Amino acid sequence: MNKKSQVTLFVIIGIFVLTVSGIIFYSQTAKISFEQEREIIVEDIPTMFMGVNNFVESCLEEKAVEALVKVGETGGFTDLERGGVYSFPDPTSSAAVEMFPGSSMRTAYWHYLESDNSCTTGCNFVVLPENRLYLHKKDGEPSIEMQIDEYINDDIDSCLDFESFERQGFSFSAEKEPKTDVIIRENDVVVTLDYPIKVERAGSNKKLLRFRAQSLEKLKIV
Repeated sequence: MNKKSQVTLFVIIGIFVLTVSGIIFYSQTAKISFEQEREIIVEDIPTMFMGVNNFVESCLEEKAVEALVKVGETGGFTDLERGGVYSFPDPTSSAAVEMFPGSSMRTAYWHYLESDNSCTTGCNFVVLPENRLYLHKKDGEPSIEMQIDEYINDDIDSCLDFESFERQGFSFSAEKEPKTDVIIRENDVVVTLDYPIKVERAGSNKKLLRFRAQSLEKLKIV
């Protein structure tokens, strides 16, 4: 091997090492920043209003777990019909199956024959995760992330009852409707709630902007 070839090889190896190192550094930095974000948010909240923050985050976690349970029970959906998946009396002609006849427990097939059961040639088979369901919003719709978003947005008011705080002299004013952002990661699911609330008590006030919840469900691996 001549000197020119050796130099070229070393350059290629150097570029590869730098690229890999950069990717690893970025991934670790992004993960650290992501994990530290909630700590930064919490540190900025006065002790007087910490109970309100914890209450909202507890509610957020409750609804996130509910959504994840539904996703697990139905094979990837918080609502089968809303996702365009229906079950019929004949389970071999459906995109979902009832776990028990007449029950509300139904699970989507992930691989099924979409053509008529009498089909012998040119039959159309559907692999659900590749055609009708995605994990991340960025990949397409419907996605599991978006369904969890919508479930929490639609139902979070059911546990955000500030009456006990109001009896303690707190007052609340929300600037807009709650908006959830769900991120499914390798080992957990992180939920961020964008819900600006102005909280007042005894002449002091604080605007709470964002809330976080984390579930250790390894949904991506599952």
